[in-house]
Amino acid sequence: MNFYYLKSLYELSAERIDSQSASKEPSAPTKIEAFEKKSKFFQNDDRKPQSPEEIGELIDTLDQLAQLYREHLPKQPMRSATWRANQKYLISRTGMDHKGILKGNSTFCVPEQVNVYIVDRGIFYFYIVEEWGKMKVAGLGID
Repeated sequence: MNFYYLKSLYELSAERIDSQSASKEPSAPTKIEAFEKKSKFFQNDDRKPQSPEEIGELIDTLDQLAQLYREHLPKQPMRSATWRANQKYLISRTGMDHKGILKGNSTFCVPEQVNVYIVDRGIFYFYIVEEWGKMKVAGLGID
């Protein structure tokens, strides 16, 4: 989860995504691109872990990438002009409200009798479930 959040945070603070953007996809720092090229999980989009060991390896890989993104984030990325422009653009084009409670969610393998709380945090929204008395993030969305 940290990887996906930090990657999106980096991309949305690095380059505008609206019509004023120079390119379609913001590029990752060279160190991150090199790490991804070495990882078997980023060679093919269809690559899925085939064993519990590979699941652990994927989690380790995503944790390492999250740390690299954390190191390359600008100071206070959500206060930059680029971030604010991207937030304004994304919110204006969706018109969606990401708040409320769902009864289960098959995407996150949450049964119907369990509440899934949707928490809106600007551009990001989180799917949260209660597990063993603690609130845990089950998913991350972006406008």
